[in-house]
Amino acid sequence: MKRKLMTVGVAGVVILGGAIGVAAASGTDTSSQKTSITEGEAKQIVEKEVNGTIEKVEMETDDGQRIYDIRVKGENSKETDVDVNAKTGKIIDIDRDEDQDDESENEANANVKLSMNEATAIAKKEAEGKMVEAELDDGHYDFEFKDGNNEYEVKVHGQTGEVIEFEQEKDED
Repeated sequence: MKRKLMTVGVAGVVILGGAIGVAAASGTDTSSQKTSITEGEAKQIVEKEVNGTIEKVEMETDDGQRIYDIRVKGENSKETDVDVNAKTGKIIDIDRDEDQDDESENEANANVKLSMNEATAIAKKEAEGKMVEAELDDGHYDFEFKDGNNEYEVKVHGQTGEVIEFEQEKDED
């Protein structure tokens, strides 16, 4: 009786282990998913769809898909981000920076109460390292800092001096 139970138990473990192995092998882990199109082909796809100069291309994983995230700078310095499926070459998303016209942006910048120096001092309290970018945009100051392997982005409200956005990432360069 003990031998039958042991044989049934071992058989159950073997079957269960096999089922787990099959499930793992047929899973949808795309971190090792192969790309079918090259970076150059992805750029060509984007150039046909969006007018401008390609500034940046990054390979990313988004919702389990490998994508090329491509930034294009168009006329009037408007930026467009295009996501291209790295396996199929299909454009997944186009995000155009057309949310405000230049006149309303100039109005927002005219209402700023803080100077660039004041805003910089506030941002330096939040981030470490060397400031590599600073700009006044749509009524707030955007700063980028780099410190070794870390990158910081700080957004300071142009009227109140409040830090309205802070982001820290590992620098992948």
